[in-house]
Amino acid sequence: MSQTDKTKDQLLEELDMLRQRIDQLEMAEDSLREAEEQYRTLVERANDAIIIIQDEKTVYRNPTYENLLGYGVNETTDQSFLDFVVPEDRETVSQHYYKRLQGEQVPDEYEVRLMTRSGEAVTMEVKPCVIEYKGASAIMVVMRNVTERRRMENALERMRSRLLNLLESERSRISRVLHDTIGQNIGILDFNLATIVEILDATSRESISGLIDNMRNVIRETGDKLRDISSGLHPRLVQELGLVAGVHNLIDRFQGGTGIEVHSSIHIQDLDIDEAVEVNLYRIVQEALTNIVKHSKCSSVLFEMSVGDGRLGVMVKDNGTGFSLKDVSQRDIEQRGMGLFIMEERAKAIGGRLQINSEQDQGTAVQVEVDLEA
Repeated sequence: MSQTDKTKDQLLEELDMLRQRIDQLEMAEDSLREAEEQYRTLVERANDAIIIIQDEKTVYRNPTYENLLGYGVNETTDQSFLDFVVPEDRETVSQHYYKRLQGEQVPDEYEVRLMTRSGEAVTMEVKPCVIEYKGASAIMVVMRNVTERRRMENALERMRSRLLNLLESERSRISRVLHDTIGQNIGILDFNLATIVEILDATSRESISGLIDNMRNVIRETGDKLRDISSGLHPRLVQELGLVAGVHNLIDRFQGGTGIEVHSSIHIQDLDIDEAVEVNLYRIVQEALTNIVKHSKCSSVLFEMSVGDGRLGVMVKDNGTGFSLKDVSQRDIEQRGMGLFIMEERAKAIGGRLQINSEQDQGTAVQVEVDLEA
């Protein structure tokens, strides 16, 4: 075979390989176009709003986003995406945008308020991510309208607060009845019995004084129990002297009534906080101590209360049996008991954060934090 024939064969072979490569590329392009079409259809029909931001401009937005804000396809294309964010949220959104492009750590999901064409603010739950769009870095944002959800949650929060206030009001009313009516009657009975003893002649006094003394002892014990019930129903001491004094009294009564030793660490002399916050924190501590008596089988309790970084923190920790948080969280409220639920509701009502840590045979710690500067 001549050199010319060999070169010709090589060229034909290379040409054949080139054709195969072109066919492969065409198939890949067809697949890519098909994938792009499927992706576009998915995005266009998505229930969530989807936008792509590049150089601060919204270079793509799906119909859901347009319908949500009320703008047409060709409107506001030259405006910064920040123009549609409510002024109070713009700085945070801008920081997240640039930090995300630079690869810095930012939240994967957060909420932002956008302004519609009619001037209404809508709350959006957004999930941004960095993508490559037309050869350059961009941010794709998937967002969901949670305005109605937040409105319902806020309404529920207000209802929760009103219910707790009504509960405290009813407790206060019952406490006053016990203290002012039944308590006074018990005092009168004790006084009358003492008077009877004084007016009896010596013979009669000797025969019935033992019985009267026993009756007076029962009356005094009943009065003491009544005062405990009244104090439990409505913490007057908290209202009169504040949370610190109320907690000290609660701990003293807990130790005296149960024999369980409490190691207190209260680094506060006085607090100037709202009465509702004081009462709800007192109730949380009271409920935590009640649960300890019912369930913990502990020998000692650690109580801490302190202020730091503008937050008031309270902790009640026992060395008892503990329990499985996973098992408790999977039960209905009725099954797990109202105690934990009510503590959670009280913490939410005052804008606090309740955390319960417990392990089997490792005791339980109840912690609550409240922002004092809120």
